[in-house]
Amino acid sequence: MVDLRFRLADPTDAGAILALNRAAIRDLTGTDHTECQRDACAPDDAPPVFESAIRSDRSTVLLAHLDGNLAGYDVLNGPESRTDAAYVHPGHTHRHRHVAGPATGDVRPNA
Repeated sequence: MVDLRFRLADPTDAGAILALNRAAIRDLTGTDHTECQRDACAPDDAPPVFESAIRSDRSTVLLAHLDGNLAGYDVLNGPESRTDAAYVHPGHTHRHRHVAGPATGDVRPNA
């Protein structure tokens, strides 16, 4: 049985979010981005940016945990009524459609 849980992020999650972000960008963008573009999407100084988004009144950062591991995250911008970011760990994009569905990465139904 799959254990899927959602929770709000807290500032201590910034490092894990950055690691997932980097893995998703590295593994899912393929030839759509140059290495320079991939590096720019997750710079070394990104943890304070993630911490700021988590603390912000404008953003809600929602984490998805699958079987105890961070599987994805979504940054919701309430005042603008939009999703600012949605990433799924590459290991989950094809396995679990219910986790990968809302993400913006390379998401395909299970074969």
